[in-house]
Amino acid sequence: MSADFHQVAQMMRGMIVSMSLAVDDVAAGRYDAAEREFLAGGLDRVAAALRAGGGLRDVRVVESERVDS
Repeated sequence: MSADFHQVAQMMRGMIVSMSLAVDDVAAGRYDAAEREFLAGGLDRVAAALRAGGGLRDVRVVESERVDS
């Protein structure tokens, strides 16, 4: 496993833990918009790293804002 893929795997593990700790609080409405946005940002970074095929130097995450809410 290359170092980049190892780092992507570590990011994935971190998100799995973060999401599993947050899921019940999100379901109960205890996460505010900032906390939900923080989780979503982590998912965006993991998704970008996965799409880059492990080449973390090529990861670009574009910040976006929902307009339908």
